[in-house]
Amino acid sequence: MPNGYPNELRFRILDYYDDNHTQKETCAVFQISRSTLCAWLKLRQTTGSAELKPRPKQRHSKINEEPLRSYIGDNPDAYFHEIAEVFKVSGVAILYACRRYGITRKKS
Repeated sequence: MPNGYPNELRFRILDYYDDNHTQKETCAVFQISRSTLCAWLKLRQTTGSAELKPRPKQRHSKINEEPLRSYIGDNPDAYFHEIAEVFKVSGVAILYACRRYGITRKKS
């Protein structure tokens, strides 16, 4: 997901629109789409401000490291889709969790 327009630019565009310029003129001057301007106007009307919403710092993981390590330790021959059924996630989620936590399944 791309980053949004900076708050400073949003406020400058909305101030220009508030100075009795049409939506068409405002969009032409600042080279933004009309749907973007409409979305900002609606956001300002409902919340009182058209500021960019803060993004979360870290994603929430459904899979904790210790239970995953212990399950793989107890069941070293289990496939990703079998592990995924136990943790109620997809097999790809198990793959990414193993990469994130540095869990290898190579036999020694």
